[in-house]
Amino acid sequence: MKNPIVRYGYSEYMVHHYTYIMKVAEDCEPETYSEAAKDPCWIEEMREEMHALVENDTWDLVPASKTMPKPIGCRWVYKIKNNADGTIN
Repeated sequence: MKNPIVRYGYSEYMVHHYTYIMKVAEDCEPETYSEAAKDPCWIEEMREEMHALVENDTWDLVPASKTMPKPIGCRWVYKIKNNADGTIN
């Protein structure tokens, strides 16, 4: 048989699933900018994101004036994307 079908029992599946969940759980996502600013990895990711926004001409930064309506606010959302094996994408 060239490529036999491998079937995993419930116990093998649970070990793999548990390992994945534990790996994902140990990577913590900051809830605020203050938390993210303390971690060099998040600082680098924010730099890359800002660079991409500037390179793509996402917005124009203009001085505020009294006749201008309220400026649009923004906020950072910190999420970790994981591959199927639990490594960070």
